[in-house]
Amino acid sequence: MSLTYRKTKTILDDICDNKVLEVEKRMSANPLEVLKEKIKTNGFEKRDFYAALANPGLSLIAEIKYSSLRPKAGFLAPLNRRKLQKLTKKTEPGQYPF
Repeated sequence: MSLTYRKTKTILDDICDNKVLEVEKRMSANPLEVLKEKIKTNGFEKRDFYAALANPGLSLIAEIKYSSLRPKAGFLAPLNRRKLQKLTKKTEPGQYPF
């Protein structure tokens, strides 16, 4: 499968080119049929996205980004694994065992 997108003649083309390569590499390492079989074998916890956001209190969708897509830019912020682990234990228990 070849992934394609419409070129914009901006920095987004570089980002998309890199992402296409990453996705193609992951797809070749883990073909869709293999992933489907893993889900059947190991099960898959289906979670209710709306319910998670509709709960009382703070609801948050976030991505933690450690570094820029451009290698010269380097790290955006130091990684504090202890704080990250504490946060993920509250929000996604068992999902990130580092």
